[in-house]
Amino acid sequence: MKRARLYGRATLVYAVAVALRLRNVRGVLVGNRVLFGFDDPYYHLRRVFLTLQHFPQVPAFDYYLNFPRGAVITWPPGFDLLVSAVCWIVGLGHPAPHRIEATAALLIPFLGGMTAVVVLLLGEEILGRGRWEALAAAGLFAFLPAQQAISTVGRLDHHVLEMTIFGTVVLFFLRGLRDDPGSRFSFWGGLALALGTYCWTGSFLYGGFLTLFALAQMVLDRLHGRSESSAGRSALRVLFWGTLLLVPLVLITPGPAKTSFTYVILSWYQPALLAVATFLVPALSEAIFAAGRRRAALRVSGGVLAAGGLMAAAVWILVRGSGGLQFLTRRDPLWKLIVELTPAWRLPPGQLVYYFSPLLYAAPVAGLLLARTVIRDRFHDTRLNALLALFLFTAAMGIQEARFLNYFAVPYCITLLWALRRGIEALTRRLQARPLRFSVTAAAALLCLIPLRPLLRDSVHSLPGNLDVTLARLYPTLEWMRDRTPRTSYYLEPASKPEYGVLADFTFGHWITTIGERPNFCNPFGIGPWHSKAVTESAGMFLAEAEEPLLHTLDKNEIRYVLLYNTENAISDYAFLINRPAADYLAREPVTGRVIPTPRFFRTFGVRLAFADGSEYTAAGETVPALKGFRLVHESPETRPRRVPGLEGSMQASYVKVFERVKGAVLEGKTDPGAPVQLRVEVTSNTGRTFAYRSRRTAGPDGSFRFTVPYATEAFGDVTAAPALLEAPRCHAEVALGESEVVAGALHPVRCR
Repeated sequence: MKRARLYGRATLVYAVAVALRLRNVRGVLVGNRVLFGFDDPYYHLRRVFLTLQHFPQVPAFDYYLNFPRGAVITWPPGFDLLVSAVCWIVGLGHPAPHRIEATAALLIPFLGGMTAVVVLLLGEEILGRGRWEALAAAGLFAFLPAQQAISTVGRLDHHVLEMTIFGTVVLFFLRGLRDDPGSRFSFWGGLALALGTYCWTGSFLYGGFLTLFALAQMVLDRLHGRSESSAGRSALRVLFWGTLLLVPLVLITPGPAKTSFTYVILSWYQPALLAVATFLVPALSEAIFAAGRRRAALRVSGGVLAAGGLMAAAVWILVRGSGGLQFLTRRDPLWKLIVELTPAWRLPPGQLVYYFSPLLYAAPVAGLLLARTVIRDRFHDTRLNALLALFLFTAAMGIQEARFLNYFAVPYCITLLWALRRGIEALTRRLQARPLRFSVTAAAALLCLIPLRPLLRDSVHSLPGNLDVTLARLYPTLEWMRDRTPRTSYYLEPASKPEYGVLADFTFGHWITTIGERPNFCNPFGIGPWHSKAVTESAGMFLAEAEEPLLHTLDKNEIRYVLLYNTENAISDYAFLINRPAADYLAREPVTGRVIPTPRFFRTFGVRLAFADGSEYTAAGETVPALKGFRLVHESPETRPRRVPGLEGSMQASYVKVFERVKGAVLEGKTDPGAPVQLRVEVTSNTGRTFAYRSRRTAGPDGSFRFTVPYATEAFGDVTAAPALLEAPRCHAEVALGESEVVAGALHPVRCR
């Protein structure tokens, strides 16, 4: 009967949590599109498609990442294999592309709802079976945006599983404290730890939490005169099973896992650290509890020596598996630009309160009350000790990186409801009349519900879709790229190299690969050194001022298209990535304090394409020469008015532009020595906008001149151009150029009239 009631509570919590996370379904499943949003979900989606193409093999390398070198995928295969298996089952072994996308998007709320059930079980394990505050904590967690933010429809990312796994590890560790016949609970805790690491390599941190907590509990038990702690035994068993079960997972992981020792990918690094933690617990336990036993001095010395050796091994593993101390202590500029690595204190004002409701202001009080209770109890209740440790551990993780704030939501909810229960008990302890006790309890509950009123009111409304403004503006252009540019080969064969790649801001990389179905030069993966190298190289390209070295770099990397969106506003970030002062490009006026572009800003490759379409233009009192190797092939119809200090007047600019790298037809002719020669090509874009591509030269001592023209006098893509017009003394010519001449870089002699 008790088990049936528990199942009923768990089902209720799960149903509410899933329903709340399905509220954005209309903004994700739109017609024949599935709009996932954000960046990592799109590469998870691509990996799901690749896995289903080669089921059940999950790819470990992809040429469509960091083209032309390709890249090892840093994510372990577990999460993508799980999603692929569900899609395979739903599609009866042959799922259609749209069914794959819809299934993958809809699966996430059902995975996210599991965390609310873990909160319920963890709350009942810590606070007591059948306690109303455990159910209320799970209900509060289900409503909080902190975890909904990573578990709504379309948030296809392994983050949705992380706290479910962490909570499960802690749950079975605590169950093992009470009674663990045959290591039954410890086995399931170890299995959760191994599977968590198979989905996210950072899950070995959960083993680190267990180790540190068990060691601290053993020290506290010894200081307060208690016998050997069960925390050490339970942690040892969970860590043992976690290490043992992770070994075969490393062996079956495709790619370099079996021959690698690095934290960047799933390798022998993670089992090695867990193994050290497994042996460290009994070694220190031997030293801590040696007093009063036979041969106590020998036990202490042996334990200390063993622990010292294991700690030295752990340091060696950390250094060896992380590329050395220099790598461990480095400050990679890229990490400061990745949104999910943002510290909590850099979030927009009010974001934390939105995530956790106004009850967040009560969290420090509840935490202090919990700490006071634990200390007054002389750390006797291991479960409350674990709740306090989890509260502090996850808070520290969330402060350091905002993406871990959903971790903190678990102990936050349990601690708040525990504090509420304690407060109600303190108020009603001296009240004899039942109606009075009921009134006080109801008043206290109402007092807690008042701050939740906006959250509860919003919960009955639909959530918006996942597309942010950037992706919403890029999406049609990416679909154009998929349908209208030459298709690259081996899209579903990631081990084979395609023909060309696309250069864009690194944050667009996964969208280019999954929506545009083209190889990206750089992408938001930041943990692998090979990924950050490509990001740094791309920043150098966008800031390039000399065209010839840039063309050499692009051709060496087989880049054919350049996609631009908001490039001019990313110049300071690019400078930061390659350790250049932002003041070289953006200066602050001493009087007004206004930031204005410098002449160097207007000479950068990205700005020349964004503002002038590669044509010659005048900015900040300088004439910036034309780019000869790029032509506009597409721009978005959505435009915005731009008025930039340093440019005359205002302009109506498209949000998104795509340029093609071409060799350009070479025009050669003769006029008077030293005479100025002008080139003009009238271009009409796909939106109907007309602009002139201009370039100027000065004839040589013999009167010869030479232009490279990137535009053909025929339609290319959705853009058309008029014949090239040359004007010079004794030379006026209109030259029609064929597409083959522009692509091949053919020489086209000009006879002047």
